[in-house]
Amino acid sequence: MSQAKEMCSTSELYCLDSMEPKCKKRDGTTTKCDQAPSWEPETTVTYDCFPEYKESNSKFTSKCLNNGNWNHSGNRDEYCSIKCGVNDHEALLALNAPETEPHLSPWSVAIYDNNNTNQFQYSCGGVLIRHNFVLTAAHCVSDEKNNFGTNRFRVMPAQKVNVSVIDSHNDCRKANGDDADKHSECWIVQQIFINPIYDPTRYTSDSALLYLQANPFLPFRIVCIPGIHFDWEKGYANRNGKVFAWDSGKRKSDKKLNFVYVDGILNIADNIANSNFHIDVTSYNVKTTLCKGDSGCGFFDDCPNGKKMCLFGIISTGQSMDTNECTSNVKINSVVHPSTVAFVNKFIKAISNKCPK
Repeated sequence: MSQAKEMCSTSELYCLDSMEPKCKKRDGTTTKCDQAPSWEPETTVTYDCFPEYKESNSKFTSKCLNNGNWNHSGNRDEYCSIKCGVNDHEALLALNAPETEPHLSPWSVAIYDNNNTNQFQYSCGGVLIRHNFVLTAAHCVSDEKNNFGTNRFRVMPAQKVNVSVIDSHNDCRKANGDDADKHSECWIVQQIFINPIYDPTRYTSDSALLYLQANPFLPFRIVCIPGIHFDWEKGYANRNGKVFAWDSGKRKSDKKLNFVYVDGILNIADNIANSNFHIDVTSYNVKTTLCKGDSGCGFFDDCPNGKKMCLFGIISTGQSMDTNECTSNVKINSVVHPSTVAFVNKFIKAISNKCPK
């Protein structure tokens, strides 16, 4: 008497968020594995890496066994590695102009908040540190008492942003059905994580993660963070960088959002590895200002170990920034400080990799 064969569960194939499994049926055709809750023995699975991830040299595959278990060949955890800090247009940064093109910082995003109004209004900036995670300032998505609900927010990549207000019914899609993601304008926020040591009275450890509903059709890049995407020399002491933000004058005058950048120089007594540090911002070597809506935007510079772009801090606040006024001396939450690195790694690892160990 032959032993009964068992089906293999589809859910195990989706435990790693950087890859898309493709199941090969007996007739030789291939389809997305989530088209069925389980698969029969002898089904083979190959994997495609999500955009902005690269495949390792050794192929990773899976096969359904008669006992209902998947047999995996290769190292699943290392099959798709993140491509961070890569920008085909970065050489154009030498233009040295305050107004620039969004593709020069393709990891920058705009965060919209409807706050019980009829429209989503631009509220803060943010930075993509994974295809489905944005790092921003904690005070952008919470107050002293509560974390705001995810339905309040929409996130739009810099390459799509051109207005400061979007319709309140915008579900980030312009079509329904299977092709809806292809026509998407923005991301939906699924979860919000606040740095557990954030102090809303002093704006220390002012960082938060937005977990997004992934969409491979939106234009984006992922920025590098030393200590998260790779090890780095903690003695790195560069004192200059750039802030990519959204022009406040345009926000007020005609509801347009223009992408701008300013130079940032660390205050003389500060260090980039401190939990918080301050920068003075300039444009054309003249002092300029950042404003309340620039919170959450990134402070960037070349990575210490190569020609990639790294994120070193998130704009927190500054003198008068919390009262809608602007300032040239800005407080930055360091993203390379061990406490921020630990916060980011904890939640990304918990959500991005749910594979059985």
